[in-house]
Amino acid sequence: MKYDSIVVGKLLFLLFTNAALAVELAPFFNGYTDSCDVSDKSGKKLLEWLGTLDEKGTIGSKPTLPADLAAALGDPIVIDYPYHWMITVPVKTGTFNGIKISQIKRWVGKTWGTGNAMTGNGIGGFAIVFDASPTVIKRAFKRVRFETSEMGVAPILQFDKATGKSSLDCDSSN
Repeated sequence: MKYDSIVVGKLLFLLFTNAALAVELAPFFNGYTDSCDVSDKSGKKLLEWLGTLDEKGTIGSKPTLPADLAAALGDPIVIDYPYHWMITVPVKTGTFNGIKISQIKRWVGKTWGTGNAMTGNGIGGFAIVFDASPTVIKRAFKRVRFETSEMGVAPILQFDKATGKSSLDCDSSN
């Protein structure tokens, strides 16, 4: 019996210590759940940085971000697809409205040509990937429309059966 209480005590300590370390990222993405428009300067800076790639798919220098936001994020991973890049940033200790986030994704279309003859393909957007089911996401974000609206872009709820993770995607591709 004594052994069980020690194990339970250690588990509770780990649970509360990890929860205390989680950074609430919702303030950095203010406006995201309403219109896919991030109004916070740090959130905008993060998304702009992830969208700034050269023709080889290399991301530019990391901007200065608030310490808690920077500490919550891992190093970005860039995947090269024929018409766009997919940039995935692992989230180490972040939550959004209390729900654990596993990744922030950004996709950026490629451009061709040089100078005034440069042409882009219009692919673009970002997503926040949660370690939660669609039911949990819908319950937590009651006000989210989860669809493209006539007034502009709104988050779309996606579920990846392979990973069991849900995401709110803001696809601004045209």
